[in-house]
Amino acid sequence: MSVWEIELPAGLPLLNSNQRLHHHPRARATRRLRHEAMIASLAARVPYLGEAFVLGYVHPAANRRFDSANFYPSFKAAVDGALVDAGVVPDDDHLHVSGPHMYPAHKIPGGQLRLIVMASRRCRCGHDETEHIGEDGRCVRPGCGCLYHRPAVAGAV
Repeated sequence: MSVWEIELPAGLPLLNSNQRLHHHPRARATRRLRHEAMIASLAARVPYLGEAFVLGYVHPAANRRFDSANFYPSFKAAVDGALVDAGVVPDDDHLHVSGPHMYPAHKIPGGQLRLIVMASRRCRCGHDETEHIGEDGRCVRPGCGCLYHRPAVAGAV
């Protein structure tokens, strides 16, 4: 599986779900995050993947407790820029992107977002290999109903 690392510049203002910003400053911050993520993705030479699995790491500016999921608005903007605007995937819907799966990381002065992008393989029901496709390529999720990655059952269409 191919993996690419996309690091946004440290010190970039990050959006937080707990912020109550006016829509103009929020739009400016979103636009800047998307633009910086697109530049970082192009610099990392991420090719067209069609489908991607994304891990996101937030590096806080200080050694305080924080909830990495609160940075979802920043991750959303970064994924839009790094994947859609850079032409890595056609859209960031559930059929093309799994994630961002967000995790906390070590402190970096000014704070930083880092994305790990991996090529993904999906079955017909839209689940990717990290969710329920076993090493042998067969669907292992009970009740999935998808026959694409598991042997056909006798009498199944």
